[in-house]
Amino acid sequence: MNNRILTLAAMFLAVFAGLQLSAQNLKTETVDGVGAKVWRITADRPSTYSDRTVNPVYFIYYNGAVSDPMSVIRNFGMERHIDSYLATVYVVNPANGKSYSPSADLEVFYKLEEQLRVINNLKLIGKGTGATFINNVLSLHAEAVSGILTIGGSVNGKLNPVVVPTYCAGRNKAVVDHYIRANHALESGGGVWKNPLHQMERIYVNGSPFSDAEFFMDAWDKIFSHNYRFNNYTTWYNGTDVRHTQPYELVSYVMFDRLHIRRNIVEQNLCGWGDFLWYEYIPEDLLNASKASIPLVVMLHGNTNDPRTQAETSGFVELASEKHFMAAELEWQGRDNYAAMGLDGIEAVIRHLLEKYPQADPSRVYVTGLSAGGMNTTSMCIFKTNLIAAGASMAGGLINDARFNTGTSSSIDEQIRRYNGNMEVAYLLCSGTNDGRFTDTTAAADGQPASKGWLVSAVETIAKLNGMEIGETCNPSLDPMFGMAVRDRRNISTMDDLTMHEGTLYKGDTPLIRMIALEPYGHWNYKGAAREMWEFMRHYSRDPQTKKLIYRP
Repeated sequence: MNNRILTLAAMFLAVFAGLQLSAQNLKTETVDGVGAKVWRITADRPSTYSDRTVNPVYFIYYNGAVSDPMSVIRNFGMERHIDSYLATVYVVNPANGKSYSPSADLEVFYKLEEQLRVINNLKLIGKGTGATFINNVLSLHAEAVSGILTIGGSVNGKLNPVVVPTYCAGRNKAVVDHYIRANHALESGGGVWKNPLHQMERIYVNGSPFSDAEFFMDAWDKIFSHNYRFNNYTTWYNGTDVRHTQPYELVSYVMFDRLHIRRNIVEQNLCGWGDFLWYEYIPEDLLNASKASIPLVVMLHGNTNDPRTQAETSGFVELASEKHFMAAELEWQGRDNYAAMGLDGIEAVIRHLLEKYPQADPSRVYVTGLSAGGMNTTSMCIFKTNLIAAGASMAGGLINDARFNTGTSSSIDEQIRRYNGNMEVAYLLCSGTNDGRFTDTTAAADGQPASKGWLVSAVETIAKLNGMEIGETCNPSLDPMFGMAVRDRRNISTMDDLTMHEGTLYKGDTPLIRMIALEPYGHWNYKGAAREMWEFMRHYSRDPQTKKLIYRP
């Protein structure tokens, strides 16, 4: 049996303590078709730290044209950073080979963004004339930019920059005021200005005589490592329109050392059909917790996503640190020579984790997932009901597709007959309104009635499994958002200018199904929804002997 476990916490602490880590296999290549001399520098090895969805990407605008891009990398001391975080760095020369111009070099910027296609964690670094170009031009078109570092440089007049977290190195008051105005920030002490309503909208000012490498590392600590940014008002991974019309969302970036999370990578052949891959996330203060005292949350990624997607973008790892539970993310789908798990494999991993970690509570096992992982979550609620107490699906209802372990109509009907309403499960389903609505139907054809969408299909199926009478569905007159007669109806306004519509379906006095509609939102995780999911699931447990669901308000 192949059983290899790599604990990465010590390596990360070494990075932040400044211990020597070699920057192996940095690769430099030229970028064609953008209208300027541009080099791309990457670490040529597999990612072991984070999901490539949110790894940092830097555009560096130096003080005039450069001929040796690696000299810029060395000047900023970025070798280990690129290696540790699988970062990608673009060193961008002026289009005319001499100095940056407002029109030609803005077009270069747009073309580079187009080549990225999906933009989530783009940072800009400028020095001297490069900083001036960022201040005067790119800061006005930084809707997709998650952070800026300017060293020196100037700004021409009172411009209208986009909101973007910024690190200002130098004492130019006009530059500082430029970014204070962009972030609607107030001074909070220690060189920090913050928007009191949106804490990630902030700037940090450092007038010390630091080297460029010291400025970069301080900018990483103070600004760059705190957030990424992406557009999910529609569906972000369909690509980027570089002529943006509104700033992308600012989203917190996961730093495991700050959360005091121990992360283990596990490869193990549990079922005899090949190695499974999963990641374990354990708050350090729970490593020696008492027996059966800690909930376990199992995360399932979306279709063909990197297996760390949920840990990086769902919000559950941050909640694990705050709310004191352990989490695991499973490569359920199989990729890169790892075996697909199926529902039986997912169950095997859960049982293995309960045995491996005596502190994990078998009565409080919860499953959550995104998209196809959300469909797996729904299927776990249907077919592995006696194993879990609750499930929460993000953007994943129920369709008949063997790729996503959703079973067949006959197998689902058999499970409903088997339990006959005596094996309830708590279930939460969340969807962005730009992705799908609970009132959606598929248009009727040839006189046949309209069919219900995947969200309502999931709700109706779980309701039948639970023996619940929920009445009519897809009727906007009952509720314009959910199309059902729901209870506990509320609308929550978020700091991201979204509205979380919530409604709950009961069996007697027990709330068993909750629905959340995020408006306006697309097909992806939303960290604010993770908190609502946890607050729903944590009230449920399953008696290990009788297998009955227990609800504690």
